[in-house]
Formats: sequence, C-alpha cells, structure tokens
Amino acid sequence: MTKMLSAKPAPWISLLLLLIAYSMFGWYLFGPGSIRYTWLVVECLIPLLTILLTVPLNDTGLRFINWTSSSGFTLILSVFLAFLALTFLVVLRIFIYILLILSTSVLARLDMQMMGLKQWQAFILLLFISFTGLGIGWLCHWFLLLFFAGAEVGAAIHQILEQEMIKIN
Repeated sequence: MTKMLSAKPAPWISLLLLLIAYSMFGWYLFGPGSIRYTWLVVECLIPLLTILLTVPLNDTGLRFINWTSSSGFTLILSVFLAFLALTFLVVLRIFIYILLILSTSVLARLDMQMMGLKQWQAFILLLFISFTGLGIGWLCHWFLLLFFAGAEVGAAIHQILEQEMIKIN
C-alpha cells in the first residue's frame, strides 16, 4: 500500500497575527513619552519568551512545584503578585499589549507544533517574526511621523507629543 501524504497547512494566520501584535507593540514602544531603554529590555525579553514557548519544561517544572511548597516561597510569591497587580493597574496599556503578544505567541506555537516543526525551527521562526514585528512598528511610527508630515513638522509634532506625555506622567 502506498502511504498518502497529508499536507499540513502552514500557520500563516497565527504568524500574521503575531507579526501584527508585535508591530502594534513596537509602534507603542517607540512612540512619544516612552522611556529610551525600554526597547533594550523588550529585546532581551523576546528571546526569553520564545525559549519558554519552545523548550519543554520536563523535570524543571516538577522541581518548581516542589519548591513552591515552602512557606518562604509563598510569602515571596504573594508579595510579588501584589506588586504585579499594582503595576498592572498603573500601566494597564502595556499589560494589554503583553497579553496580546502572549496569546498570539501561544497560538503560533501551537500551530507550528501541529504542523510538525521541530523545536529549534519554531524558536527561529518565532524569534524572527517577533523582532520583525517590532521593527515594522518602529519603522511605521517614524516613517509616518517624519515623512508624511515633513521632517521639520514631524520633529516638532514629536517634541510636542513628548512634552505632553511628560506633563501627563
């Protein structure tokens, strides 16, 4: 008997959603009023998120569960969660972007897993899409601001927006 090959569809929709999510986050991240070093922090966290989504936890997850049974860890965890809740309330918009990125990343990873990609292939693809999306958001922000409004007008608009964001904060 001949074995029928079934073509598994590529996860284009989920990868496109991931690209759009990172582009929107890049637009927001590089916009007026943003802290200058945040892009560096985000660029360091993207590979970490990608590793967490592609590498299986196996025994490390079990060790973590055993470690959480201590009362000291419970105290540290509750303080951390309280801090996280306070931060969530203060910077709600950033958390919305993070939740959007997490959900689209998980969707893309599940689609890649169903497609049969290896872990390293999924890692490279997720990392490429993530950094490409951030770059597209940054380029769109500056392209629309500087080139469509004119270089001088765009710089003046950016300066005014930055001063307004400083007044708000």
